[in-house]
Amino acid sequence: MIMNCKIIITAPSLETKKNVSGISSVVKNIMKLENYDFIHFQVSREDGESRNIKWIIKQVSLIFNFFILSIKVKPSIYHFNTDFTLFSIIRDFFFITIASLFKGRILLHIHGGKYLTKNAGFVLNFLIKYNIKLCKNVIVLSEFEKSLVEYNYFCKNI
Repeated sequence: MIMNCKIIITAPSLETKKNVSGISSVVKNIMKLENYDFIHFQVSREDGESRNIKWIIKQVSLIFNFFILSIKVKPSIYHFNTDFTLFSIIRDFFFITIASLFKGRILLHIHGGKYLTKNAGFVLNFLIKYNIKLCKNVIVLSEFEKSLVEYNYFCKNI
């Protein structure tokens, strides 16, 4: 066990008034683990939040904020909670690239998504494979999802 390990963990808001999410519930439980220093980095939309110009600016600023947080925290581990949807794949491409620059161990926790079972097309397939390649470990929610990720994205570290 790594004692007092700093971990940046991504998830939507952990406040149920702002977000009712399975990912948030999982992350709240993970963050209860002792001997680990979790730093929650909020990503994704809050319930009812529109994808407008304000949201787009917020997403771009998240990339900069994540970079600054990585400099300040110097985490040993990055734990990315994601789903295989268009916006998550693109967002996580930037976050995982930044994490790889800081040489932290990268864990990708996949929580379903459209492109887990459907062909994502050339560009998104490339981004998914790139993201997976940079991750030390990948977590999925079932044996079925494991077989999909192994077959569709050539991932062996699940």
